Amino acid sequence: MLPLAVLALVVQAAPAATPGRVAECAALATSAEKPVTVRGRLYAANGGGSGFRLWIVGTTRIVWLTAKIDPAVPDAVHQAFTPFSEELYGTFTLVPLRPDTPGVMREVCLVSGQHLTRRKARH
Repeated sequence: MLPLAVLALVVQAAPAATPGRVAECAALATSAEKPVTVRGRLYAANGGGSGFRLWIVGTTRIVWLTAKIDPAVPDAVHQAFTPFSEELYGTFTLVPLRPDTPGVMREVCLVSGQHLTRRKARH
């Protein structure tokens, strides 16, 4: 059995966020939320919204990507992995669309992702 580090594939960094996407996300926010950058794991999941979730590394928080912007995952990030078959670790910039409420998945808008590494999905 190979160590997990051997199974990880590093993919090229996605380009930084476009000003248009930042503005689109900011327009959806219910308050004047500023973009935040987190280290996380992006993955596809069954359920409402866009079907994409992001676990913020080092926390128990999972946020969901809004379907109010199309595509929910920027093309450069989406092309870096195969949803449901792979997960994508990296540094992600998000715009929170709802207040942070303990015990509730927060709706966010994904602006960009960098330093991306894909791994086989956990089933």
